[in-house]
Amino acid sequence: MEIKKWGIAVLASVFVVPVLLFGGDQSAQAADTPPNPIDKPGWVLTKNDEFNGSTLDTNLWVPRYLGFRTSTDRGNAEYTFRDGSLVLQVNSNTPNYFASGDQMKVSSIQTAQGDFHQASYVKDHNEPYVSHFSQKYGYFEIRAKGQSDRSGHAAFWMNTDDPSIYQQSSRNTTEQLEIDIFENFRRDQYRFNLYNPANSGVGNTNGGTYAFDFSEDYHIYAMEWSPEYVRYYVDNQLVKQLDGTNVVDKPMFVYLSLYVNTWGGDSSPTYPAEFAIDYFRAYQKAESADGVIYQAEDLPTTLSSGVSKETWNDGASGGGWVKILSDSTGDYVDFTANVPSSGEYNVITGYRSATTRGTAQLSINGQDHGSPIDMYGSTAVFKEASTTVNFGSAGNKTFRYRVTGKNSSSTGYQLGIDYIKLVPANNGIVNGATYKIKNLATGKYLDSGSDGLVELASNTIYDDQDWIVTQDSSGYWTIKNARTGRYYLDTDSTNNRVIWNSGEIINDSLWSLESASGGFRVKNKYSGRAYMYGNTANEVKWNTGSADSNTIWVFEKK
Repeated sequence: MEIKKWGIAVLASVFVVPVLLFGGDQSAQAADTPPNPIDKPGWVLTKNDEFNGSTLDTNLWVPRYLGFRTSTDRGNAEYTFRDGSLVLQVNSNTPNYFASGDQMKVSSIQTAQGDFHQASYVKDHNEPYVSHFSQKYGYFEIRAKGQSDRSGHAAFWMNTDDPSIYQQSSRNTTEQLEIDIFENFRRDQYRFNLYNPANSGVGNTNGGTYAFDFSEDYHIYAMEWSPEYVRYYVDNQLVKQLDGTNVVDKPMFVYLSLYVNTWGGDSSPTYPAEFAIDYFRAYQKAESADGVIYQAEDLPTTLSSGVSKETWNDGASGGGWVKILSDSTGDYVDFTANVPSSGEYNVITGYRSATTRGTAQLSINGQDHGSPIDMYGSTAVFKEASTTVNFGSAGNKTFRYRVTGKNSSSTGYQLGIDYIKLVPANNGIVNGATYKIKNLATGKYLDSGSDGLVELASNTIYDDQDWIVTQDSSGYWTIKNARTGRYYLDTDSTNNRVIWNSGEIINDSLWSLESASGGFRVKNKYSGRAYMYGNTANEVKWNTGSADSNTIWVFEKK
């Protein structure tokens, strides 16, 4: 968050006219804003934490704030879990973040960590780079209760996930973007910022005063980032739109932060300072659910010793491709890319052939996959190579292309990487899409009725036969009815019924989709319950394992 400390005078000028900068109606209401449904029409959930447990998910969050800038006994997050929320805390005995001078205290979690050098801060020690989640474009949302202390601020913000731009000796600020989705200070004031050093004309700070106390109630804060715009929302209402056509377009990681004794305060600290977050969610547009594509020139990159790279822009899919100037076997390039959810994917490498190209083996997190890719070509053209990979977990993975040799006709060992594309290998089932689901044996469709009823019925045009099929981070699927107020397919112990529930996502309402001749078998996760089936009495039930044509379902995409 300290990127914004480029100039105290600049920040001070922001506070002079905060209300006028909104340019919109601040009509969000006092009292708790109910949580949004996790299913967001038109979007696919890529990452979330509902904070319903009692321990922090360290496979997603790093509980230490910009560790390289201070000693290891400072900057560690303090938090508890209360009523289904993560509560970040700063207490009277929390050490100052810096050993001397600045009195700031901070409690923060973030999805990446490393030597993210910013401004003129002195480096205390090397902090190993780790990245659990980052994303380019999408919709990012929290439901939260702002900080109770008035000496600082709370924040939900994002920063460019590319360790190569933060090195002290060669820090490239033109490639560093900061988006502050939510900054709450003095209990009733709020800011959202876009700091884009690549173009000073796109640097924006906007803020205002609301009629409610942020620390009293839960509200929803969100940001939508696209190639065309950056939009900010409070309680699902658009409050500001900024031009996004000329901002740094690299994946960004997420912070949730609480600061005491820093800018925005108007009183001495009151302890404990708290910032409560009900949930964090990230989404991508549903139209990208057929496959997420990562342009090589946008991805965080690590090269083996002595190897350099060049970015070219002659006809590549996303406007650019990366030439790896490798000159011997064993040379490699690592790209860090996010796998949205666990499961089986077709991993497609887009590359540019040439007479100087080598042959490269793809490995992911140290495991080789597929045959080596011979990138030689007598002419320079763009090609693809594909292999199938089963990912046991979601999150950032290291995609390494290691030179193993070269074609006998090639004159070199260079590589040309255009993109990495991940396509779910689900025989056409698109995560987040809406389907009609037909029983193969009877020819009738899965239909929802009142009071949890699920049955078979003839084809209709109504939405009680529309089902939204979404894969979660565990690899299982939810099947949700599109009719308002009707939720997920669920198994019930009474007469082996399949029902729709009131919104719970538990083992009863999680399903695996198994390919079968003519369609899919839909198998429940709950122990002892197996396949969903339909019968001639139009009943929909679950069995304990038999697999016949009654258990096969055809998914017809809307």
